[in-house]
Amino acid sequence: IIDLYHSETHSPQGIEDAIIRAMDPEGKLFLLYQEHRAQLEERRRQGVAASELDKERQNLTETFASEFNEYAAQRPIILCLDTLELIQYESEVILEVCGVEEEDTILKTWLLGQISKMQNTAVILAGRDNPKVIKDFETCFKRENIDYKVIRLDGLAENETLAYFETMAKLQPRLHDISEFWQLIHYYTDGRPVRLSLVIDLVLRGDNIAGLFPSKRDETLKATIDDRLMENLWSLKSPMREVLIYLWLARKGLNEDLLQQIEPEWTPEERRHNLDRMRQFTFVKSRPGTEMIFLHDELYELFDRQLDRWNPSQTFESIIQFYRDKLEIATEQEKADLYSDLLYYQLQLDPREGFWSHVRWSEDAIKGNDVNLDMRLRDEILRFMNSVTDPRILQRLPRDETDRDSAT
Repeated sequence: IIDLYHSETHSPQGIEDAIIRAMDPEGKLFLLYQEHRAQLEERRRQGVAASELDKERQNLTETFASEFNEYAAQRPIILCLDTLELIQYESEVILEVCGVEEEDTILKTWLLGQISKMQNTAVILAGRDNPKVIKDFETCFKRENIDYKVIRLDGLAENETLAYFETMAKLQPRLHDISEFWQLIHYYTDGRPVRLSLVIDLVLRGDNIAGLFPSKRDETLKATIDDRLMENLWSLKSPMREVLIYLWLARKGLNEDLLQQIEPEWTPEERRHNLDRMRQFTFVKSRPGTEMIFLHDELYELFDRQLDRWNPSQTFESIIQFYRDKLEIATEQEKADLYSDLLYYQLQLDPREGFWSHVRWSEDAIKGNDVNLDMRLRDEILRFMNSVTDPRILQRLPRDETDRDSAT
């Protein structure tokens, strides 16, 4: 499973790395790819011409496809790419002025090219409804004569919700105490898994949910269910309330080291204990191979609707300092991750300053033929510009400025 939520997967090098780690944790496969990759990186450091490096990158991608299929010939592979809706697009202005095709500018090129070459492999592309992304992939699959099926998932049906509660109650018997509410919970949440998880978390925390779900069905109250669920989350006692807020703001993940930067007065035992307690919530997810924890995507959206309840500036300043300190001691290989993450937080705190940081770092990446870093920085700025709706931010960072930079 490859989660496109993480920015390092938004370049050919990054997504190839992610797939190789998932398929080959012991490092016994893709040996030729790794050899050629090391040679390419060495030639980049030596200052070889960009045109030559581009050809070698194309050859490297072919080597990846070849070794992938060698492994697939021995056993069938199921490859899942999650959060597909985060594939970014350049603005129409860039595509028109520069006279380039969308396929030449974005990660979608790699995905479409590689999926069409994969043998003995079922690829699951999961994400929220994004008509443009779906159309592009369907067009490619038809052209390449690839069998595909689009499945749209709604919330759970009532019988599925009841079965879900029955299964969870075997693990958490306290859920039997609210069995009289199960059908009402389904009605008010429309069977949406994240909302159901929130209810379970509230019950296990000892909250009385009778006020959330009245005994009669009420369409007016149903429309406010998200706000009422969030109100219960905001009522968490300190320090869990603060940790939850830090998780909301730290979209690139929260671990003990980052929490120390944000809350230096807490002891190591307190930080560890608070993070362990947070991991018990069903809407908190971890990333395999790291100590980072995250909120479920929909929780970020629910929190974003209530921005006025917390001033994030001080927290963002602490996080930015954390990443700047890490950059001081980072290896070249680590810097791409750190620059991308730091850019995200700078854009949140001060979009204009973040944009000019992007310009400087992107210029350095281009001069050094570091395509991986350049693509990741561009993806981060596009993700920000394509998601921001606050007119105050748009006024401080006009789209025409970012368009000019992308065109250049």
